[in-house]
This record gives sequence, structure tokens and C-alpha cells, in this order.
Amino acid sequence: MANQKGAWQPHWIALLADVADVVPPSWLVLADRGRYARWLFGHIQQRGWHPYLRVQRQGWFRLPGQARGRALTTLVPTAGRTWTGAVTCCKGPRGRLAGTMLACWEVGQAAPWLVVTDLAPADAAGAWYGLRAWIEAGFKDIKRGGWHGEQTQMRDPARVERQ
Repeated sequence: MANQKGAWQPHWIALLADVADVVPPSWLVLADRGRYARWLFGHIQQRGWHPYLRVQRQGWFRLPGQARGRALTTLVPTAGRTWTGAVTCCKGPRGRLAGTMLACWEVGQAAPWLVVTDLAPADAAGAWYGLRAWIEAGFKDIKRGGWHGEQTQMRDPARVERQ
């Protein structure tokens, strides 16, 4: 259940396996802050998809050839700026991940989007993370917008499909 404590890794792996037959190769898999994990990045890649995982602002990164890490907040310190480049995310030796960091802070946003992907810097844009907006509208409809799906006791997915 969503409100119970426990390891989420097996559930995410099972979810990716469940949708593998209907999601075409090369699609972007977008995930919000708090969902970034090296193992998730790898499982998305194993399915032939491209991870587009938003990371927390308090993280660290290294540019190629640099020995010292830098705070992610230095990429786009103010609104109206973007940055794209190859990095190694530095979350301890076991969590390090090489990829492309996309930093985008639009004027009017409260904070930047910091997204890590496996796409080459020339093949990706931070603004693509905005594709998540339609997902948020769906969450509103299913949850707090009236149906309150998170409060139901339904266990059978077929019953939810009718909604």
C-alpha cells in the first residue's frame, strides 16, 4: 500500500516490467524529485528507454576531468538560466552516475529543474521535463480533484479501469 513503510525498489522494478510490452523503445521516462536512484536509472535503460530523472538541488556533481565535486545549485544560480553538460552525479562511491545534467530555471519558477539523463547533451533539453505537466493534471483528477483514489479500498485493477 502507498501509505505503508517498506522498500519501494521491488515495486518500481515490477512496474517497469508490467509496462515493458506497451511502452516503445527510446521513450523518455520522467520522474519527479525523490525518485532518482542509480538502480532506477539502470532499470529504465535496460528496457531501452531513456531516464529523465529530476534530482534534488542539494546534490553534487563533477565535470569530466574534475576531481572535486560542485553543488548542483551552482549550475543555474538564478532564474532565466539553463545549462546542459556531461557530469558524474556524486552520491558517494556506490551512487555515482555518469550522464547528462540538464539545468533549467525559467523566470517565474520557484526553483530550477535539475534532470539527469542518458541522452547526449546535444540530444536533450531541460524544458522537456515540462512534459510532466499533463501527468500532474491526471493526479489532480484521480486524487485531490474529486475522486480521491488514494482513499479507496480497491485492490482489483479492473475496478479502477471502469473509472
